Amino acid sequence: MSQDRGPLIAYIFHPEFLPFVKELKADYIVYHAYDLFRFMEKNPARFERDENQLLESADLVIATSEETARDFRTRTKRHIEALGNGVDWSRFVRDPRPLDPPELAHIPRPRIGYVGAINEKVDLDLILHLARRQSSWQFVLVGPVRNLLPSDADVVEAFNTCSNIHLIGAVPQHRTTEILLNLDVGLVPYRGLRWTLAGYPLKMLEYLASRLPVVASNLPA
Repeated sequence: MSQDRGPLIAYIFHPEFLPFVKELKADYIVYHAYDLFRFMEKNPARFERDENQLLESADLVIATSEETARDFRTRTKRHIEALGNGVDWSRFVRDPRPLDPPELAHIPRPRIGYVGAINEKVDLDLILHLARRQSSWQFVLVGPVRNLLPSDADVVEAFNTCSNIHLIGAVPQHRTTEILLNLDVGLVPYRGLRWTLAGYPLKMLEYLASRLPVVASNLPA
């Protein structure tokens, strides 16, 4: 360690960054896992191998949910720190609330919103069912559509037949606050996949910080 700086800490959020750890030659390594990656990646054996290396070599291992920490404890005897996500409350404390952003201006209320990646973890069948059952409710899905299950393609196509389902697409991170503050309900409609059940959705905290009621799948977190 040089005289003009403190220790170099490699703070790693995903096992794919293991090669950088080796190159950085950091004084300390922190592995902060926000998902159970070995259950969600297309090459689970490689990610499990790299993650096992991090579980043994990191100076501190943090899991964002007790479910993830429990999985890690079956793979190593070392201490695992469970630390849930947090939210920057100050981003959402706005009175009066901002006016409708352009993406929402044409959508009547009530607006039931989901903000995040629209991928295999989102129960699109459930959203379609609810939209058809309650035609006066407006379902607003904000985020990129990617990595869907093969069966989801037909469901997304069926969204086009429901005038109360609105696929907004991705918005810059700094603009998600104005979206959230103009919704009426926050939605966490996750499927019961192994890795989603181990999650601690940051969006849930952002919904609550926006003073929204939240309807969520029955996640352990």
